[in-house]
Amino acid sequence: MTLCDHRGKYLDIFVGYPGSVHDSRVLRNSPIYLKALYPPEGYHILGDGGFPCRSHPISLITPYREPLQNASQRRFNFHHAKARSIIERSFGYLETRWRSLFFKALEVKPEFAPEVITCTILHNICITNGDIIEPEEGQLDGDDLDDLQVRDPQSGEHTRERLAAALSAPNDDNLPPALRHHDYL
Repeated sequence: MTLCDHRGKYLDIFVGYPGSVHDSRVLRNSPIYLKALYPPEGYHILGDGGFPCRSHPISLITPYREPLQNASQRRFNFHHAKARSIIERSFGYLETRWRSLFFKALEVKPEFAPEVITCTILHNICITNGDIIEPEEGQLDGDDLDDLQVRDPQSGEHTRERLAAALSAPNDDNLPPALRHHDYL
């Protein structure tokens, strides 16, 4: 399980479980979850549908499950997927930069884990030194994510509802710039 920031920089890597273990089990046994190490208060981790939508001990927001009930949920899932695509691109960068290592496949065997971790560290150095492709136009950046933060101690579903409502608000002036100029589903 990996965690990256809005630039694709890896913040955490948790190894030790085979790929057949469900994402939620890996999460529940990770230090990030057990020690509530991340994210800072008022911020959220965006996870895929394999994770539960949670507010405690960490704030983890997942997409709405199918079937979607309304346009607000479709809009939220669209923006959630767009923001979460950063982690997918970061995997692509790893596979491209260290192609010879990743020909062994990303289904990591335990003895391959140190090589993957080393590659993520080198990846972070490349990002820090500016050796990374710039984000696509219209992609959420850190400033946009700051505009969307919600400080809500209730359930993850409630937080997701509030974020979806913010994305559906008729007044686009309240939205971060990256969210204003999109065709909504």
